[in-house]
Amino acid sequence: MVSEDAQDKAAFPGDPPPRGLRIAVVIEDLNQRGGQERVVAELCRRWAQRHEVVIFCFTAEGLDDEPLTIRRLWLPLRRHAFQSLWMLPASRWALRPRRYDVVLSQGGNCLVQNFVLAHTCHARRRVEATQAPGKVGPLRERWLRLRNRWAVAMERRAIRRCPGRLIAVFPPLARMLSEEYGVPLEQILVTYNGVDTEVFHPRNRTAWRSAMRQELGLSEEEVVLIFVGGLWLEKGLTQTIQALGKMQHPARLLVLGQGDERLLGRIAEEAGVRDRVCFLGRREHVERYLAAADVFALPWPIGGWMLLAVTEAAASGLPLVISSLLNPADNYFRDGESAFLVGRDPAEMAERLDRLAANPTLREQMGAQAREAVLPLGWDQQAQAIEQFFLEKTASRAGRAS
Repeated sequence: MVSEDAQDKAAFPGDPPPRGLRIAVVIEDLNQRGGQERVVAELCRRWAQRHEVVIFCFTAEGLDDEPLTIRRLWLPLRRHAFQSLWMLPASRWALRPRRYDVVLSQGGNCLVQNFVLAHTCHARRRVEATQAPGKVGPLRERWLRLRNRWAVAMERRAIRRCPGRLIAVFPPLARMLSEEYGVPLEQILVTYNGVDTEVFHPRNRTAWRSAMRQELGLSEEEVVLIFVGGLWLEKGLTQTIQALGKMQHPARLLVLGQGDERLLGRIAEEAGVRDRVCFLGRREHVERYLAAADVFALPWPIGGWMLLAVTEAAASGLPLVISSLLNPADNYFRDGESAFLVGRDPAEMAERLDRLAANPTLREQMGAQAREAVLPLGWDQQAQAIEQFFLEKTASRAGRAS
């Protein structure tokens, strides 16, 4: 990793020209725990093999040995809501866009981007409060709605700044962005997130299952469900907990990620399963927790299968219980074969979970087909597709300027 001082020196005129493109990436945090954070880290380490890559962020973990530059931004207050707002002026003050061929944002988190890598569509996402009516106070509900409107406004601004330079991580997301913001669909590059099928592998069960279950206080005989991600209300953790309470077959639920544990704990109490829901927070080595589980459950209606957590669970050989609320052609997994596709009804979800809980052979078969479905997905393919997109767009821009 190049130091900040070295980056500053290399940016001034008179220094040797950089190899390849000069790419600036703006993201709040980089690590191996979050989904978007891990996607960007995987892409940047590959681009840095051929191009100059500078990352503007608050924190970065796990990239110390990579040939890229980390430019850490000053953050006066480590609170999520403040951090998201502060990213705009902080990155603008630090980033001089004319020095870069590519300024890549993840949406509305930057003021000077010329490319957007979209992982979601804020205009289609529901405010968290609407997923738990009566359980969120009026002040928080108003704040969530205001924050959502702000996110949509900044997303709209970012996309309109980047005509023809928008990247979406799966086809339904491209259509959502096109419909919401008037971007011609043919101008959006669609490139699926990769997955490391060697790190996330069924053999992890042999290596880690018993040890992880012992660490978590789980018996070998228990059926264990797992939910991985933040934005718990939005991604369907409420429905997953309620489904757990309706199951005929006893099971436990592991929840990895950050969210409102107090609120979801109350929902678990109302469902009569508080003692069977384990909130574990953000954890390293997600593959080990997946190895301890029997079924992956995440019924997010907007995300469908696009989430990195879903593809990693599939690569680990777990059967999936995920959303069916996208168009049938948009579901990467086949209902009843590599996944059970469910709606928002906890009773429907409980029925599918019971079928898996009662039948180890079915779990094994569906898990194997889920892994088979994601084997074509790779980080190298995604990085190369986006890199080619950068080259084409920057070349055409240079041609117009000359």
